[in-house]
Amino acid sequence: MTFIVEIDGTSTNCAETLDGKPVAALTMRNPCAPGTTMKPFTDAAGKPVRKQVVVTQTVTVSDAPN
Repeated sequence: MTFIVEIDGTSTNCAETLDGKPVAALTMRNPCAPGTTMKPFTDAAGKPVRKQVVVTQTVTVSDAPN
């Protein structure tokens, strides 16, 4: 999933892919869902700045403990 966190804390340009193909983001985890905001990123002076966020998920399967 990729998205931009704007200076006001809203998210834009959300895109989610699975195996390189676009998929619809689930509303419960979609940072661009209406009404969703987050704390904006800031620069060294504390001024809000736009940032692109890339979320990558990895699944690892292993033997269960005894």
